[in-house]
Amino acid sequence: MFHKTDSNENIDFVRSKVEKLLEQVGFIETIVYFICKLPDGTENEKVYRYNELHCKITFLTRKNTLGILKNWILFEYANNLHDAQWHMYDDGDMIPLDVGIDIILLELENELRKEIVDRT
Repeated sequence: MFHKTDSNENIDFVRSKVEKLLEQVGFIETIVYFICKLPDGTENEKVYRYNELHCKITFLTRKNTLGILKNWILFEYANNLHDAQWHMYDDGDMIPLDVGIDIILLELENELRKEIVDRT
């Protein structure tokens, strides 16, 4: 659930811009089927793949370092399909949504290029 300051339309807008950037960098949208269901019954999820590197996008609400509740976008990475199927992701950047789409995309592009170089 998201804090009231970000509407679903804003989340959808950010998601569409992030997905477009992932595609431009060379990631391909794919579905990963888990080896075991998650506790909530989820059997699969949409991720983005670049060679063996899998990237997952999550929107969440957490307090910042000042204790203020904010909405964030979190990028997570799995080194290969096996890790993704076992839901074993490493945390990447977590960016507050209120910094604006340009900052989010710049931070993500820098991180994606670093992850591609470091992991492939």
